Amino acid sequence: MNKYLQTLVKNVRRQLEVWLENKNVFHIKNLFRFLHSNLGTVIILKGRSNE
Repeated sequence: MNKYLQTLVKNVRRQLEVWLENKNVFHIKNLFRFLHSNLGTVIILKGRSNE
């Protein structure tokens, strides 16, 4: 697993832990922003893995 993918996984886990520990309701727009941001990163990483 390359360092960029490891960083992505670490960041996703960290954010999920924050949301689960907080137990407060979070805004759906934050979830969409989070998913959109990570989708863009995954697309870039996938393109790099094909090179």
